[in-house]
Amino acid sequence: MKKIITSLPFQLVLGLAAGILAGQISGETIMNGVVSVKYVLGQLIHFCVPLIVIGFIAPSITGLEKNASRILGAAVLCAYISSVLAAFLSMGAGYILISRLSAASSAGGLRELPEAVFQLDIPQIMPVMSALVS
Repeated sequence: MKKIITSLPFQLVLGLAAGILAGQISGETIMNGVVSVKYVLGQLIHFCVPLIVIGFIAPSITGLEKNASRILGAAVLCAYISSVLAAFLSMGAGYILISRLSAASSAGGLRELPEAVFQLDIPQIMPVMSALVS
């Protein structure tokens, strides 16, 4: 039982349920604060991603010995092919499955999130693609 409680999927589901319950109970003033914190944390994450790429991935690539360009090229080709294949498979699944669903939209009964009271724009040092190329 202890292993189930300490497992990450269980903790994620528990946190999700707690967030849904807190969102239903809390008032608009609390939700204004939550939306503001969400916005600032999102900006901080977008700021850190290129730095993480440069800090961890670039040294790993430069640490490769001979045949590094061949290994890097194979990895890029594999990533590109898997991305294109995933896009086509999801498109096919969407055309096949979504057209057969008869579920009515229930989004009309949901509450709207309030506007963020406080917004702090943190621009990225560079875009993620520039960090990957460098």
